[in-house]
Amino acid sequence: MGVWIQGLLEKRKKANDNYSQLLNDGEPVEDPIYDVLHTRQYRFSRAREILLNDQETGFIFVLNPERLPILETKKAIELLDNYDLSVSTLVINKVLPKEADGHFMMERKKHERKYVQLIEKTFHNRQLVYIPLFSQDIVSPKQLELFSEYFQGDD
Repeated sequence: MGVWIQGLLEKRKKANDNYSQLLNDGEPVEDPIYDVLHTRQYRFSRAREILLNDQETGFIFVLNPERLPILETKKAIELLDNYDLSVSTLVINKVLPKEADGHFMMERKKHERKYVQLIEKTFHNRQLVYIPLFSQDIVSPKQLELFSEYFQGDD
């Protein structure tokens, strides 16, 4: 965005300079659009500073233990790494709980286990937070409190 805004500012300045020379006897013209673009350039620059400051900003990805989310997360992290945006934590969501029972669930757990191992191998240098699949949506403060315990390491 910064490069795009810079290009717009340069074009706008050139147009204003040409306009001033041709129609305004060389006197600079006021251009509210140039001012707005300049303000936006500053805001983009400041946003970039905040995003790149790991003391102020952290990135967390949430993924399910399945093939496609793992591949998408890996690709996204690699892309962010190119721009010095570090992802230090991954939340692995909807992991089947230990108490899941029945033939179908046991087969599904075996299938899931290989993806959990792939996550641990692929993202070994990141903090991994495992969130189980809950039997209900989290809609109450009490459920949210139970959910938040997984982020505190009290599982």
